Amino acid sequence: MEMEQYGPPPGFWLDFLNVMALVIYMVILIPSFLRRIMKADKQPLFFHSYLNPLHKKGAIGIRIVGLIAFIILVILYPTQYTLFVVPFVINMTELGFRAYMEWDVSDNRSNYKVTLIEIFLSTLAISWVLWWLGNNVMSW
Repeated sequence: MEMEQYGPPPGFWLDFLNVMALVIYMVILIPSFLRRIMKADKQPLFFHSYLNPLHKKGAIGIRIVGLIAFIILVILYPTQYTLFVVPFVINMTELGFRAYMEWDVSDNRSNYKVTLIEIFLSTLAISWVLWWLGNNVMSW
């Protein structure tokens, strides 16, 4: 009598490491490389720098509204994708607001262009991760 396989299929962890490496490459390394090439201002990696007080208030407001929406959506629609998509939408909204503020008040015009490229790459990365999860993880 054969036993069923419990847990991830063979080769899952190698695929997972490849996916994470690609996501880090697309979301962190490419934008930092483009900032250097396009001579845009450097951005801190783990904390936010605000352009002015309006930008700070707007970003904090987006986070508060996003957190409330996340809690409500997790309670009303508890699916696996809610945990990925809602924080992604909050982050993309905040990046879009940052791109607008960089376009509006920044002296360096390359800043908003790199932020728009960062939005595109992040969207591409999360779409690919969700596709990969749907094909590999949800089929166990």
